Amino acid sequence: MITPGRRVSSPLITVVAAATTTPVYTLTGTQLGIIRKIMWFTNQAGNPTLQVGYTTLAAVWTPVMPDIYMLTGIDGELDEANLPVAGNTIQGFQIDATLVTGFAGIIAVRASAAGAAPNDVRVRVEIEIFGS
Repeated sequence: MITPGRRVSSPLITVVAAATTTPVYTLTGTQLGIIRKIMWFTNQAGNPTLQVGYTTLAAVWTPVMPDIYMLTGIDGELDEANLPVAGNTIQGFQIDATLVTGFAGIIAVRASAAGAAPNDVRVRVEIEIFGS
């Protein structure tokens, strides 16, 4: 029998600089995290894209899903029926201490355009956590 994980939500994250890694949730210990919902809003002129991913221990940005196209001024959401299971492993996100290619546990986003409020990009994720 598969034991369901517990659902947690990140706080509302503000992305204020384009192409800059912005943490949304940090895993600890042996937790496995699967993103189950992503919600966003942008006031940017034009329609920027949002990337979900992580930075390796060698400081290399690694996107794990296709870019999300955001429409200016309109709330957007993807739920688990429309999201792939993605992360640094085939099961999702999990801390990995491997030198250079490893993952410290910080799930993050990047936007192709962002700025100070009110022109920021706002993001919230819901994650299902397995383990402790």
